[in-house]
Order: sequence, then structure tokens, then C-alpha cells
Amino acid sequence: MNSPQVVRIVFAVAAFIACRASAQTPAWSQFSASPSVSRHDDICPVNETIAYTASGTAGIYKTTDGGKTWTQKAAGYSATHFRCIGFADAQHGWAGNLGAGSYDTVMTDTNNILYETFDGGNTWSNRPGFYEAGMKGLCSMHVFDPQTIYGVGRVRGPAYFIKSTDGGTNWSITNLTAGGVMGGLMDVYFKDKTNGFAVGMDTNDFYTQVYHGAIARTTNGGLSWNVVASTAYPNCYFWKMSWPTPDIGYVSLQKNPISSDAIVYYKTTDGGATWTSNGVPVSAVGISSFYWQGIGFVSPTEGWAGGDGSMYINNFLHTTDGGASWTRMGYNDSRRINRIRVLNSNMAFASGTRVHVFRIPLTNAIPPQSLTVPIGSTATFSNTSFGTAPLIYQWRHAGTNLPGATTNSFSVTNVQSTNAGNYDVIVGDYSGSLTSIVAVLTVSVTNVAPTINTQPQSLSVFSGQNAFFTVSASGSAPLSYQWLFNGTNLAGATDSGYTRANAQPAHAGNYSVVVTNVAGSVTSAVAALTVTVPIVSFQDDFDSYASPSTVTSATTTNGYKIFFRAASGGMDFKAIFGFNYSTITFPTNIPPAPHSVGGTTKGLYLTVNKDATMAAAAVNLYPTGQLASGNFSLKYDLWINYRDPLTSTEHALAGINHSANVTNRIGQSPSDGLFFVLEGEADSAPTSTTLRDYSVFRGGGSGTPVLITTNNTAFGPTPLLAPQFDNGDPGLMALFPAQTIPGYGTTASGTAGLRWLSGEVRQVNNLVTWILNGAAIAQYTNTFAAYTNGTIMLGYNDNFPSIGDSNNFAIFDNVRVEPIVLSPVQLLSPQIVGNNFAFSFATEPYESYTVQWATNLTSPTWLNLTNFAGNGAPNDILVPLNGFAPQYFRVSRP
Repeated sequence: MNSPQVVRIVFAVAAFIACRASAQTPAWSQFSASPSVSRHDDICPVNETIAYTASGTAGIYKTTDGGKTWTQKAAGYSATHFRCIGFADAQHGWAGNLGAGSYDTVMTDTNNILYETFDGGNTWSNRPGFYEAGMKGLCSMHVFDPQTIYGVGRVRGPAYFIKSTDGGTNWSITNLTAGGVMGGLMDVYFKDKTNGFAVGMDTNDFYTQVYHGAIARTTNGGLSWNVVASTAYPNCYFWKMSWPTPDIGYVSLQKNPISSDAIVYYKTTDGGATWTSNGVPVSAVGISSFYWQGIGFVSPTEGWAGGDGSMYINNFLHTTDGGASWTRMGYNDSRRINRIRVLNSNMAFASGTRVHVFRIPLTNAIPPQSLTVPIGSTATFSNTSFGTAPLIYQWRHAGTNLPGATTNSFSVTNVQSTNAGNYDVIVGDYSGSLTSIVAVLTVSVTNVAPTINTQPQSLSVFSGQNAFFTVSASGSAPLSYQWLFNGTNLAGATDSGYTRANAQPAHAGNYSVVVTNVAGSVTSAVAALTVTVPIVSFQDDFDSYASPSTVTSATTTNGYKIFFRAASGGMDFKAIFGFNYSTITFPTNIPPAPHSVGGTTKGLYLTVNKDATMAAAAVNLYPTGQLASGNFSLKYDLWINYRDPLTSTEHALAGINHSANVTNRIGQSPSDGLFFVLEGEADSAPTSTTLRDYSVFRGGGSGTPVLITTNNTAFGPTPLLAPQFDNGDPGLMALFPAQTIPGYGTTASGTAGLRWLSGEVRQVNNLVTWILNGAAIAQYTNTFAAYTNGTIMLGYNDNFPSIGDSNNFAIFDNVRVEPIVLSPVQLLSPQIVGNNFAFSFATEPYESYTVQWATNLTSPTWLNLTNFAGNGAPNDILVPLNGFAPQYFRVSRP
């Protein structure tokens, strides 16, 4: 493996990271307008601005402005105890009634268990059928998606589970007490539509029997339940759950009466298969007692416990080590917190005596600084603020809004005396707004001749690549630029940067720039451009065949080793070298491939599974005597033909780093290398764990290949063009729009068939990128040492035991393997801009870059500042400054 390429930017700048880190840390606070009730039993945030509470006999409250105001939406229900609440969207939701005969003796509403609203809580109506089935109350709801809703109840029994799979139109009702599973239920959570958990107590006789906490699990969507954990503690029940990951879950244990010995919770790290009891003595927390109810985790290790105790500060606890230890962090009126709902890692809501929010506080961390600049120059103000994205900015001059000045920085170009004065910025998020301190702009009338701060750098590129030169200069504005090639002015090259597009050997030579203003001019140093013609290590355009060469058995011929395997064991494939694809007329004519020279139409035709035996099958072709290693790119033109989506289900394969000794197939063993599978139409499920419309496989050795494009967040670039690698993803629909073919019909958007594709698989320092028509589909780091070099593979696969249609085939053309030589990362234009340190560097398409910082170079600890994928253009970095400690920066890539 090659060592990372690093350029260090050594510059003494003020320390800023401590301020940045602390300002971006979310914190809990009470909504200033929180309704005051005995207890808000539950809260349901629809998004950052809309939330609902179930507030016992006080009704239901709603906010539409991020908690600044709350409106009572279910007044006049004093006989009803609204115990739980859930919404499918901002308008459609449900609320559960605790029911009579439980701990709330005030309410008398017995017949209404589940209420429903279709107008955002303005009106509520009873959903009949639950009381009639024997339910006494509903304590918890989990809206998995707009169609799938779960509920359980009630505390102190009886225990019922309800479920809807059609958006609340119809419900199933299961009596878990009658089934001998549980006696009372307090909370429900489903990881997916089959695996769920309900927690509560083992008996429903709260007053005369000893009762214990119990956790029940279902693996079939609630059809059956089994108790997987129960407590040895008497007179207790499990209260609420929190699942920060699919494998890690926490359940709070409420002990009756209030506990003075230990704070107890149960935890699973294997998805709920096993649970471990965990206890922390109350004395270790520094309190005398704790009555645990609400629980919420924003990460596997950080979470909060809510409940009741003697003082406000003792009613809300915090852990950062997965519950091993807890600290008091209560404030104001943070008692009786019964439910904590996590919206994302930076936002959560809690309901108790008051309503609370966990979010990044809106903070003006680094305000704009006053500036003194010469007349004609550029003055840039910047502001660093933190809050809940998106942040909204509005810069002002002398108290008047500046049109278009709506980002975190604002520049005045060609400064004149009229621009002097006071500048500030109003920053806001959904929670409100802040106004910065005033920064004063002072304009000096002295003209300063231009000075070059950063010289243009010499470059070496391959022919066809872009070469980008840039210069950084200072002096009185305006500055003008003129780039020269070998001493001669370049027409139109009058910016601070110059791009030699599609560089060719004739463009090699010396480049410089003259910078001029009213006070004089300065000429830069010469930067040399070297242009290298890339060496193609393998190339096949299939044009050399005077007549087509048809191969129907596994052999070595025409410069390729050909492998074939099928479930039936017989040979059933066809590979035609030099096939004239212009003869194809169904469902449309095939034109010359994108990289064909002179309009030639000869290529490699592949198809499988066309005889009378229905069998999954695949053919692989490996060029003989060809080994690709290090940094290289496999490029190809590809056409996938099919009759219709119902009879196709066939895939084209392109791979790298193979041994050329096995037949690689979808879902079949053995397998090796890395191969990229493309479906011409669309019939793979967006949640499949075996095959997607756009699939990346890693060989499994003696086993089947491993599908690694399954919504894996480790994939780049960020954001992914198609997060589900499915034709229904908007990015793929835009890349491959629907086609209307005369006499055939219209293809589905996002499908790659019936058109030419330019495909590429890049490997650069084990960073593998799959590109179609210039767009990166998937990018990841290959850490599998066995598959870092080898031969390329072209192939075709039928994954289903059916007889393929004769119109289903793939054509490869203009296949080539080219080495990739990366230019070194080069620092461009380091400078102080306002209260920021700014620099830039050129990037290469599809390559990943990481910007890091440290506080010393003696024994540096490099911390990540940002990372991203390059696009071939310069990338600008702007770092706010704060303090006087030196900072050092570097840019690296794998």
C-alpha cells in the first residue's frame, strides 16, 4: 500500500478548536413557554419545529415554532388521561387514554382507548373496538412509518398489544395477559417490522401480589411474544426503552416505592437476544433516592435518566459511559421526566412537569472584527455561529439589510469611502435569532502596489487532464491579472486562476502572471507545465475481427480465458468477439459506442441461459497475461439490452483484482476480486441484502460473494448519489432519465439499460470508485488484502432459474486499463482573511481528501477538521481564528 500523500501548511494562527467544539455541543434546556401541568406523559416531535405532548387530563399541546409557543389542542377532556401520542406526519396522529381504574383516580373516561386526528390535533375522535376487545388503556405508541403503528397498554394491566399496517385504518388487538406473557405493558419499540420489544410487569394485580419487571420480544411482527428477561427485584416494572443502535438498547426500571438503594436499568448489546441487569448505588450519584421513569440515549454511550426525587437537580441524570456512572444535571423544573424522544444525535425532546429540548444552542461564537483597508481593496467580514441547521444570516450596514448578504461572511469589493461604517449580522435558526456586535470598517486612501503572496506552482498532468494555476496577491484594489504562456499573453486569462483545459503536449511550457493595480505591477515566478501521454496497459476495441468469432464453451481464445458455470452444469453461453451491434434493431437501434473511433460498431457480445434448461448461470472473461496493480482505472463502454423488465433480470459484470481462476456469480461460490454488477432494468428491492439495481460485490473466497452496497454509511462520496443503490433514488433518476422508444414504450427512470454507458472502476491507494457516465455511484476503501491486484473481468450473469429471452444480452466495447498518476497535493494562497485563516488546494476528481490540524509539530496529535471528495477544482478552506496559540494544518489523501 502506498503511503498517504500529505502537504503540511505550517502557519502560526490563533487557537480556535476549543471554542468551536464547545459551541457545537448540544445541551438540554427548558422551553421558556412550556405549559405548566402535573406531568406531560409523552411527547412526539414531528420535526425540529412541530411537536405534540400528551399531557394527562390537561389534554394535548402542540408547538409549530420550535417550542417558542404552545397551544392546547385537546381542552375539555378532564375525564380523559392522555397517556401517549404518536404522529405519522404533521396532520395525522393518535393519542392513547390511560383509562379508568389505574393510578389516576380523577379521570373517568372508560370507553375511549385510542383517539385519532387528521387535522393536526384540532379535532380528535374515538377509534372504537379497543375497549370492546377488553383493553383498559394505552400507555405507549411507536409510529414506525406512516403505515405501520404499534401500541401497548396498560400500566398495572391488563397487557394488550395493538398494531396497524395500513396507516391506522385497521388494527389487530392481542391480549398478552390472556396469553400468559405479561400482566401490564408500559412501552413498545420495533427495530424493524418483524423484531420488536414490549416492557412492563409480569402480573396485572398491582395491589395484592408481588410483581416483577419483564421484557417480551417478538420476531414475527407481534404474532407471538416471549419473555426474554425478568427482574429479581420485587414490586417493580420496566418503564421506558431507548435504542441508540439496532444492537444496543436500554430499559429503565421503576421500583415501588421510590428507591433508596440503587438506580437499576437493563441493557442489551446483541439486539435484544440477551439482557444484563445494571445497577448504580444512589450514593455514588450523590443523591438519597431516585424514582426512574424516562430514559433516552443519543449515542451508544451518552444518555439521560428522568424521574422523581427530592430536588430538581436530582431528578435528571446524565451518563457518558453507557450507564456505568451517572451525574446529576437537573435544572429549573426538570423533574418527573417520563419520556425522552430522540430526533437525531443533536436533537431530542423530553416531557415531564415541563417540556425540554436537547439541541445546539444558538450562539454567536466568533463575531465579526473591525477592519481597516485601503481604498479600492476588498474587505471581508466573517462570523462564526452555532445552532440547529440551517442557520440563517443577514448582514447589515448602518442597521440596513444588505441585499444578498445571507451567508456567514460578507465581502465589500472595491471599497470606497461610502462603504465605511458599522457592520453587523443577524443570525437565526428555528429557535430564534441573535445580533452580533458591531464591526467598524475604516477606509484608508493610500494606494499600495501589488505584491505576490503565493507564486503559481509547477504542474505535471496527463494529456486530457486540466491543469490549474493560481496566484495570491495583495495590494490596493482593484487588482487585474494577465496570464502568459512562454511570455505571450493568453487571451481571456485575466483572473487570479487559470485553467489549461484538456492539456496536450503542445501546451507544455512556462506559465506566469502579471498582477497590476493603480500603484504598479508585479510579475510572478514561472510555473512549468509538464504534459505526459498516459500509457495504456491494456486495450481492446474488438475492431480487428474481419468476421465475428463466436465462442460457446469455456476455453482460452482471442486473448481471453473464458469461464462459465450454471446450476444445471451444462454449457449455455455465447461470447461473440467482433460482433457488429449495429445489426440490432430491437427494441431500438444501437449506435456507435461513446469511445469508438470513426463510428465503428464492433464489440463483445455476451449472453447466458438461453437453452431449454432453466438455470442461473454466468460467464466471465479474463484477458490473458494482463495484471493490473497499484493505481489504475478500468474503463469500458457498455450496452445492456432487454425485452422487458419481467423477462430480463440479467446483469452485466465488470471487475478488478481477480485471480482469473473462478467463475464469479451472484450468490454462488467460489468467488474472488471486486466486481460491479449492473441491472439493465429495475426489479431488485431497495432493501435487499443480496442484490441491488447497482451492486458492488467482494469475493468470498470459497464462499459466495459479499454484497457491500446495502445502505452502508461507509460508502462515499458524501452525499451518495443513490443511498439505496436503487433505480428509484433521485440521483439515479436524474442520471438515467426515462426513455421513450418508438414501438416499445417508456423505460423507468433510473434504469441503465437500452443506452450506452461509459463505465469506470478506479483504484487509487486502495480507494475504489465505481463511475457511470461521469458520476460516482459508490466509493469505498478496500481493506481486503487478498483483492488489491489481479486481472480485470468482463461478464454476464442470469441470477434466476428461468430461461432468458434472446433479446437479453450485454455488449462491451472500448475496454482499456490505464495507470493513474496523481499530482502532489499543493498548497495555494495561504492568507489571513478578516478573522480567518484561508488557504486552498487543487483536487482531483473522485479522490478523497482530509484536512487536519495540530497545535505543535514536535509530537503532533492530528485531529480531523473536514473531509470530502475532490471534483477536479480547487477547494477553499476558511478557518475562524480565536486566541494566540499556534496551529498547524495539513491535507492528506489515502
